[in-house]
Amino acid sequence: MMTDTSFMKNKYTIDALVSHYLEEIKKLKPLVKSPSDETKLQTYYQAANAFKGVSVKDLVQFALSYGRNAQGKSAQIKDAFPIVLANRVSQPSQIDAAYARLLLDYTRAFKANRGNIKEWTLRFVLNSRFSPLYAFLEREIDGVISQTAQRIRIFESH
Repeated sequence: MMTDTSFMKNKYTIDALVSHYLEEIKKLKPLVKSPSDETKLQTYYQAANAFKGVSVKDLVQFALSYGRNAQGKSAQIKDAFPIVLANRVSQPSQIDAAYARLLLDYTRAFKANRGNIKEWTLRFVLNSRFSPLYAFLEREIDGVISQTAQRIRIFESH
């Protein structure tokens, strides 16, 4: 299955990123082989959907506190984030491996194209060497890429 991240090569909003990601998750439906797979796919979709309509303020607030004392949208993001990163998989299946490949494709494309984010505040936080969060976010993105590649190998071996 081919992941289309070409929209990131042009200016895009975070909401557009989430919308495209949700559509890509829907494309995994043909891989569902059991009720458990269906539940997992729905869980991934619902977790990603928590990021729909988030504001830059919500994202920056979440990043700065990692959701500690979170309320409202930040609390939803905090609950959804580990699921989106596939951190809560106990019995890997083909769906988990396919989802992890999708996450890896999107994370790599995001890293390469994050300078195209339309929201200038978020673009500054993610890209400027003057941003107090730049080095931290760079390490976190690299960590997601590394951990997801490792998870794919583990998921596929089951």
